[in-house]
Amino acid sequence: MLATPAETSSAVQSIAELSQFHNGLVTTQSGHYDFYIASGLLKVKAGAAIAESIEAYLNSQATVGNSFYLVPDPKFPVEISKIGKQFPLKKVELKYGVLYCRKCADLEDEEEPIDPPEPGSNFWTFMEALGTKINTKNWTGYLGDFKTSGMDTQKDTYYSDWNKLEIMYHVAPLLNEEQHRRLIGNDIVLIIYYDNPNDPFDETVCENLGKVPQMYALVTPKGGDNYNLRFFKRRNLPAFEPRAPLQDLTLPVLKEILLTKCFNAYQLAFQVPPLNRLIQVPRGAFIQDFSLHFPRKKIKQHGSLVDDVEVAQRKADLDLEDFLADPDATEDSSFLLKHKPGTL
Repeated sequence: MLATPAETSSAVQSIAELSQFHNGLVTTQSGHYDFYIASGLLKVKAGAAIAESIEAYLNSQATVGNSFYLVPDPKFPVEISKIGKQFPLKKVELKYGVLYCRKCADLEDEEEPIDPPEPGSNFWTFMEALGTKINTKNWTGYLGDFKTSGMDTQKDTYYSDWNKLEIMYHVAPLLNEEQHRRLIGNDIVLIIYYDNPNDPFDETVCENLGKVPQMYALVTPKGGDNYNLRFFKRRNLPAFEPRAPLQDLTLPVLKEILLTKCFNAYQLAFQVPPLNRLIQVPRGAFIQDFSLHFPRKKIKQHGSLVDDVEVAQRKADLDLEDFLADPDATEDSSFLLKHKPGTL
């Protein structure tokens, strides 16, 4: 809780004409949210600390089964801030798979990879618009699941630093079969470059690409400098911006819309089943253990939460693997970007 003068925030001036309000932050296993308490709502007793009045007010508003208590330990805010660092809700390091196909059947049989695009192909022009070509041999930045040993250590790929986000592209024509399975097979967002403007794309072939991908972006060259853009998503993701289909886009405009949509899909995917368990299980374990270090009365010495949280993270990974391996499994905010109007 933070005491803040009301005039510093227009968002809460409508609460009441008061000189002060108290800004609160609630942290849960699935995320966090802000709330405000106007000072006039607090019954401050003579000689009592304001914190005690806040505690009493929160308990008067608490739902059945929940309660609040004051933690005077000065280490508390430092320790609770670690949850945002260990389990960030906003992903700023992203990895997208990029597939190339000339017909829908190319996506149906992964054991027979198609010939890569020729040098100078419009596919490579598209990739150069998305990012910068790098080689992992001398790359010291974000690797996006490329390993630091073995066949990954001298691999050409594409990388982008866009809107203060780091994006690593797993480009199928640059990968061997094992890398395709390991990298693209675990990508949440797939970009499909469909080099066949004359035949319609059958979106049902996306079902052959596994359960991990949650959204597909379809890019189709239309000749010259124009491209069409469409999106497909799994039904567990709610509708989100920007909307598609979009036609006759130049590459600079297509890049902004495409990367905005991919970023939003990446964030939403971790808020809904099945991927939300990768955030909620270890985050929930951290909070549960954290509360034991700051009990209601006696303050214990701090220990390490790392072991319990790592166990919870491994459990979440295994649960997700079981879900993805089950053919009968069903699929049942935020930090989303807005595509700026006026760029089309």
